[in-house]
Amino acid sequence: MKSSNTILIRTKWSPPRIDPRSLPRERLLELIEAGRERKLTLILGPAGSGKSTLAAQWRQRLIGAGLDVAWFNLGADDETLWAAYLVASLGAAGLAVGDDIIGLSERTDQRSLEVLLSLLVNALYEHPRSIYLFLEDLHFLTAQPALAMIQRLIDLAPDNFHLVITTRQRPALNLLAIGIKGQLTQIDFADLRLTAEEQFSLLELNGLENLSGEQQQRLYELTDGWAAGLQIGVLSLRHSGNFEQSLRACGGMVMAIDESGLDAYLDDCISRVLSAGQIAAMVQVSTCRRFNRELCVALTGSPENAAVLDILLEQNLFLLPIDLEGRLQWFRFHQMFSGYLQRRRNELPVVEVIRVNHAASQWFADHGLYVEAIRHAQAARDLEGSVQLLARAARSLIGDAHFAQLLQLADELPREAWSKQIDLLLAVAWAELTCNRMERFELTLASIEAHPEVSRPKIDTELQLLRAMFLLRRDDTTAVLALLEPLMAQPPSQRHFHLLMLYTLGGVALLKAGRTVFVRDLVYSTRGLLRRAQGPRARPFFDALCGLSFFVQGDMNQARRDLEGVLVQVTRNESLAQDVAIFIKSTLALTCYHLNSLEAAEDYVEGCFGVAEVLGTSDCILYTYLAQAHLQCAAGRLEAAHATLDRLGEIAESIGLDRLQAWRFAEQIRIACHQHDLARAREAFRRLRALAMPYQGKRGCAWAEIPLACAMAHTALALAEGDYRCAVEVGESWALVCQEWGQLQPATVLRIRVAIARTALHEPQEAQRQMSTALRNACEYGMFRVFLDEGAAGLRLLQSLSVDALTALERDYIQHCLMHGADSQSLSSGTGEGGRAPAPGSDILSPRELEVVEHLARGLSTKSIAKALDLSPGTIKWHLKNIFGKLGAFSREDAVSKARQVGLLS
Repeated sequence: MKSSNTILIRTKWSPPRIDPRSLPRERLLELIEAGRERKLTLILGPAGSGKSTLAAQWRQRLIGAGLDVAWFNLGADDETLWAAYLVASLGAAGLAVGDDIIGLSERTDQRSLEVLLSLLVNALYEHPRSIYLFLEDLHFLTAQPALAMIQRLIDLAPDNFHLVITTRQRPALNLLAIGIKGQLTQIDFADLRLTAEEQFSLLELNGLENLSGEQQQRLYELTDGWAAGLQIGVLSLRHSGNFEQSLRACGGMVMAIDESGLDAYLDDCISRVLSAGQIAAMVQVSTCRRFNRELCVALTGSPENAAVLDILLEQNLFLLPIDLEGRLQWFRFHQMFSGYLQRRRNELPVVEVIRVNHAASQWFADHGLYVEAIRHAQAARDLEGSVQLLARAARSLIGDAHFAQLLQLADELPREAWSKQIDLLLAVAWAELTCNRMERFELTLASIEAHPEVSRPKIDTELQLLRAMFLLRRDDTTAVLALLEPLMAQPPSQRHFHLLMLYTLGGVALLKAGRTVFVRDLVYSTRGLLRRAQGPRARPFFDALCGLSFFVQGDMNQARRDLEGVLVQVTRNESLAQDVAIFIKSTLALTCYHLNSLEAAEDYVEGCFGVAEVLGTSDCILYTYLAQAHLQCAAGRLEAAHATLDRLGEIAESIGLDRLQAWRFAEQIRIACHQHDLARAREAFRRLRALAMPYQGKRGCAWAEIPLACAMAHTALALAEGDYRCAVEVGESWALVCQEWGQLQPATVLRIRVAIARTALHEPQEAQRQMSTALRNACEYGMFRVFLDEGAAGLRLLQSLSVDALTALERDYIQHCLMHGADSQSLSSGTGEGGRAPAPGSDILSPRELEVVEHLARGLSTKSIAKALDLSPGTIKWHLKNIFGKLGAFSREDAVSKARQVGLLS
């Protein structure tokens, strides 16, 4: 889990500590315990009715029973970061929240929340124990996306997940449906009201057991069982000693439940415990939602005022210590008392409000708590100070990959207020690029370019890096190298971050130029420089460049070895951002597919399929969808593969990247040719050729992949049409180009197709020459799918070879391919008559398959379904293949949709 200290306030997922003098609510605890296994426990009541105390007492019992408990105390300022806090609280309770979950929780768009929900449900399924999530004061959360996700979490989460909500008002959840299912325990104000026996116990705890029965009855009638009212009455009795006087002072207490008349009574009661100066100090302290003794002194200007907290603790008055490890003990006021103090604070002179908020801002800033520092600077009407604080926090935020949070903080300030802050502009630009806010990025870039400090070497270097990253996202790697190669020749010395970005961005662009060996040498030679500049910290994207270079080169063995090593580094280091891990997994998915390690490939696809679209780079998206389509083809589910590639095309169109579209068409053409659906293949090739026209002649850049994809498709179509001479001409010329670029995998595929064409043309010597090179490369570099994916024609080539002329390694390779070619379904076996897929629902699902589909509908992963059904993940994958084939589905979501269409799911 990546570090979140700079953006999230840890006390929000820390529960209040229970005072020993608190009344144990045994009656209510028994009621709640009876429904412990239910999905939702709702505690509903007004301020001061004992909701938080009851919840905290039950939390202690659950922990004592060995269960995992998460706590999230909501406030009025949680409308934007609610998902991040919810995830952080679950993580603190022991749920395995990966950085993919954390990264998604920091975004607010609908697609991110949908994927986040799916990943959370899967994590809950894989959690070995029951876990309870307490949402305290849910009435502060009004955002519809938040409430909708909480409802979906209740609907989809496994039986080991339980939600506990305290709130002043009925939440906008489908409580009726939850109740009908027997999954709701509701405690309302009628339940929360103290009984006469509970009142006596509370009086006894406070040394007031000597009141007469008649006095106790009058007190009970007056407070109407309202816990806060009784607590205030106890306070008055303790300090006045005069029951009648205290009771008269309570006149109107019944109305106090609605806060009417409460302030006057609290004034009277608190004045019996605190001096006017001490009350004024607490009004100042209440400016902060959370506080500690040091902060109390900073806000009030007097060390003596820290002792007021001890008085309130001793008297058990409205002060809630927060359970949190660390040097400082944090507190917050009870919500009812906090409201009282806020109303008094509203009466302060404006200059005093500004002074206190300024002091709070300064204290939080000095302690690196910039979110609260900025909030109080804004409350102090210090716009300039807010901007300065944001500028101080910005680098650490992007360093910890909190890009979305930086943008949220920046959005709260007028753009013109910070558009002159060059360092803040640079940080915001990185965040906008990463979060794909391109229109905003271009505005920010224009502000940077117009800034008077832009010519400073440090600023100019970072500007070039920003431009390079922008160009890289647009696939213009030629322009990237034009910007960065001069910098790599004379590396900047101003900022360590510049060095890392320079070599990482430059390395990626060099890979697209086919300079794979140069990239590895660059990594080897600059690791020491980066280590000296940044210390022994992990640099996963930079470290992954070696593995990526092997992948681009076609050496699948070394690519897997290197990339899995970096992935281990990422998963072990909690401070590393998950987008790197997702990219590595997507590359490993395609790598393992080429190695014919299909189960490993499926595992990697599963780890990044939903997330890649939201958090992944363009290559991450491309590799994920290609790997998924390849796996579907290998399983004989060709129409499912077409649908997967159609989705890739939609994404490519939405982000405007022709390269992704080109590979989508190329793969669909290959599949259609094996289906003997030439009309479909020709139409796709017509579109691909038109797409590739502007890129003809491109070499040594990302755009060069587009004419390559066109050539790959052309050879596949030429073979299918029997135009063998065309297949030879296109295949041989492009095989040489790929060889020159150092891209052995497409070169090997093209050589195999040329060999197939030469064989058909009765040119055995030329066919043998191409075959020898292809076999040697495939064998040496672990390309086990290149012959298998050419179907029967590829396998016939292997069978035609003379065993005596082969090395032992080559014989083993051929044996492996022929064995897997015989055991697995061929491409055409996944289709029915005429090359068409079986009609959806043409086969009835078995009872076990229907169970699997029902779990799919709940958004579960393969591992989670396996756990729920007590089966192995391999068995679940086997069932999924059958389900997809029977329904004609291309993905889990599509299988659920089609199961509903044919009436298998309600």
